[in-house]
Amino acid sequence: MLVGIALLRIGFITASMHSSRYKLAALIALPLGLSLSAWGVIENIAHDFSMEFSIGLGTLFNYFGSLATTIGYVSLVMLLCQSHALAGFKSALINVGKMAFTNYIMQSLICTFIFYGYGLDYFAELSRAQCLAVVVMVWAIQLCYSTLWLSRFKQGPLEQFWRYLTYRQLTYRKTRTSTTA
Repeated sequence: MLVGIALLRIGFITASMHSSRYKLAALIALPLGLSLSAWGVIENIAHDFSMEFSIGLGTLFNYFGSLATTIGYVSLVMLLCQSHALAGFKSALINVGKMAFTNYIMQSLICTFIFYGYGLDYFAELSRAQCLAVVVMVWAIQLCYSTLWLSRFKQGPLEQFWRYLTYRQLTYRKTRTSTTA
């Protein structure tokens, strides 16, 4: 969390730095992070995943490796944000972010319906590929739903409800139309 705050304060995760810095960060951080994580796997295997090693020194490889890998991935995302590629997809992602509360609850409801006993009860029944298909399906639903909803309304339904509970006012429609007789 502290690393994230520091990256925000220096402008790293706002896509405001020059693209050459993001490229350099990705070129250094990704190989470093993936190598450290792989080294950790090799060491844990060599120690037969013994409890003493795995919860001590064995976790440090992945801890620092995943931190470096994350910085590398964030660098790539910032490069994507700076580019004009995938403008429609980026816009749809922004819409999902604007409806974060609604989408969080929606995702929870969809997935609990799919995996819990009161729904389809697929817990521990799907392969990894099938689980990936569920993820893609849920994201596709949320990308489309958020874009359609925000084309008509200012906020998601739960964001609006939360605003109402907080301020006791509704500002639901995106545009107001005046009617004249």
